[in-house]
Amino acid sequence: MAETLVKELIEEAQGRRLARRLAVRELRPRRALAGLAAALLVTAFGGVAAIELLAGALGSAVHPVPGVAPVVEALRRHAWNHPDVLAASGAVAALGAAFMVPSRWAWSSRRS
Repeated sequence: MAETLVKELIEEAQGRRLARRLAVRELRPRRALAGLAAALLVTAFGGVAAIELLAGALGSAVHPVPGVAPVVEALRRHAWNHPDVLAASGAVAALGAAFMVPSRWAWSSRRS
């Protein structure tokens, strides 16, 4: 009788330990820094684009955001099917896909 009680206590302790380990793994914040970086980049570039588009729509030839004029001129010189434009868009698409990869898949080999 004492032996079964000890076995039950050991199994219960192991179960609690396993449950705690699984809870810590599931509730751990994942990629918070990457999410914050992506959100800041999208917000910054979106804000700059909105300011420039508004200035262009109002007919202003002045670029309100410093440093945008050379970028705008470089973009005007290239067509959509230019190899440099295609390479840059491919890099942006790859970066977006990397942000979409769940952390379980990306880091599963490290934990195993």
